[in-house]
Amino acid sequence: MRFSFFIIALSCASIFAQPKDLPDKIIFKEKPSTYNSIYDFALDGRTVWLRKRGPEAGPWTVCPLPKRLSCPREIHVDSDIFIALDSTGAIYTMFNALADPDKFNWTKHWGAPFRMAKGMAIPAEYEKRALSFLSPVEDQYYHAFTGGRYDVGMGVTNIYMLTGNGQHIIYLDPWLPNDFSYEVGGPFKGRFIATAISATGSTIFLINTYGDMYTRTCDFDMVGGDDFFFNYSYHPADYKIADTLHVVPRKIPRPLPLEDWTHQPKINGTITDRITIVKSGPGTARRTLLVEGMNMEAKAGYFSKEMLGDTWSFTETSCPLKGTPLQNPPEDCSHLTLGPDESLRFEYHDADMRVTIPDFVLHVSPASLTIAFTGCRELPLLFHTHETIRQMKRESGLSDKPLELKGAIEIAPDLLVNRNALEPKVRDFIKNNFKKSNFADITVKATAQQLKISGQGTIAWRLQAKP
Repeated sequence: MRFSFFIIALSCASIFAQPKDLPDKIIFKEKPSTYNSIYDFALDGRTVWLRKRGPEAGPWTVCPLPKRLSCPREIHVDSDIFIALDSTGAIYTMFNALADPDKFNWTKHWGAPFRMAKGMAIPAEYEKRALSFLSPVEDQYYHAFTGGRYDVGMGVTNIYMLTGNGQHIIYLDPWLPNDFSYEVGGPFKGRFIATAISATGSTIFLINTYGDMYTRTCDFDMVGGDDFFFNYSYHPADYKIADTLHVVPRKIPRPLPLEDWTHQPKINGTITDRITIVKSGPGTARRTLLVEGMNMEAKAGYFSKEMLGDTWSFTETSCPLKGTPLQNPPEDCSHLTLGPDESLRFEYHDADMRVTIPDFVLHVSPASLTIAFTGCRELPLLFHTHETIRQMKRESGLSDKPLELKGAIEIAPDLLVNRNALEPKVRDFIKNNFKKSNFADITVKATAQQLKISGQGTIAWRLQAKP
């Protein structure tokens, strides 16, 4: 539903007199204050304020809000998309956040089909969250591991949220069902426990209580889920291109699998959990990381680094630290903040073969897969999966209700090349299933009790859950 109502004075014009405690400069994106490349936004009471950003910043003025949003409790912005949550957690979305305020366009619609559902509310338990918009205007394209650049369509909106102890990263997408079933698997096969999260343009930035930091660019459209609008392929021959200097048309398949998490260098200094990631140019490789802290001279400010860079620099602000101080030893302490291993074991066997997946985690790919033919050595493979587009709500995780996945089984290139030196049964399996590349396309019906895996060759297995 499109809103055209603006807030009117609550009692008199003086209520909109600029509060004295609005921030002079906003560095970190937070619930009461945030920014995009054009505007600063700040929340004071029931009023959202905005001003032009930069050295020629003007005075704070009132941001027009829809009539129904009478009590915003937090705000977020990334490029063109601005959201506000009211006291019930309901999401209100504003488009055109890079335009003049008279072009701001509000809606409460969120969810499948095609963002036409009536709306979405976020429970208070999902307190740590970050808005992301992969923008066709500012990001323009995303970088793939192939070196190619792929267009972002109409853009991708996500709200990434840490849940529970910080081990799970749920994401909301306004074109997907209004549930909490979609996740980005965290580092260490989903076991990494983050204490803070930030995001921009589908790139996620995590930090744990020991100052270990990870980044990953990942959304539903990149990971292989949106085959309604895009094509995807695991096969290198499908996406080889001679020129990667221009945005690749959407008819070129998007390459899979998506790149995994990147472990960022540690910071030499005192730091807090107050972090932000911002865009620093077109493309998803252009990101700047910001971490609040003090340098070795005990001067307060923030550390910053380009996401692909190796060295942190320090900027003094003389502002007191607001974040929660973190332990920050120089060595990697990621292993000290790992949650429970949630992997599941599945097996299939008949008179001639045994198929084992010992470490399947729904939202973390790939898993290991081994095939042991009778009288032959084990064949080690990788089991790649990703979710598909759906319109109906479901609970998170696996249940008795089948969940449709797509993916591929991957064989090491050297085994594919040297298959003639392997036992006949192994050689025949490779020949029948890896015809196009070292990936074999599959579909999966997944429940908590079974993985039904089908392929175009001889792959047709029903793996049962095992303790």
